[in-house]
Amino acid sequence: MSRRSLAAGNRARGRVAVLALAAGLSLTPILAACGPRQAGAAAVIDDHRITVEDVQTSTEQIRSLQGAEQVTQEQVLLLLLAEPYAVDAASKAGVGVSDSDARTALQGSIDDPAQATVDVMRSNLALSALSQTQNGQAAVAQVLQQVEAASPKVNPRYGRFDPSQRAIVPITESWLSPSPSPGASGQPQPSPSPG
Repeated sequence: MSRRSLAAGNRARGRVAVLALAAGLSLTPILAACGPRQAGAAAVIDDHRITVEDVQTSTEQIRSLQGAEQVTQEQVLLLLLAEPYAVDAASKAGVGVSDSDARTALQGSIDDPAQATVDVMRSNLALSALSQTQNGQAAVAQVLQQVEAASPKVNPRYGRFDPSQRAIVPITESWLSPSPSPGASGQPQPSPSPG
């Protein structure tokens, strides 16, 4: 199958199933306890900064695609983290996806897509193309291992990678506890002291 016909097939399916792979990604990077070192970053991977604005803008634009109304910022961030590795792997497997392919898939739904939106679509198309190759699952797994090896740092605002859920999930700290409820007098009651 030629690269053009594969891209055309992906484009046709892409609008309905856009970002379907995001929920199935198995990213298990080693995270630092704190967030990215650069202010305004949603994540940092291999010294590449993914901005909060990029995540917000691309999420808003991707949601305008048919079937993608429920896409989350966390799914978009996962695809942005995987993009350079997915695109490289797809190219090496002979199913490369260009910026032009991604822009074509977005055409008609998004008039002037931000570069981050193009990157999200390109990552999605590359992962989809890889998954359809003879060794698709292994190829996608290798991409995810590369992302993990790069030790991305995710802004706690978006959460943390959870390998069991294959997603970015909210951070819950054990030291956070709900506020005490008011007592009969309407005043907050002290919580029991640790024993």
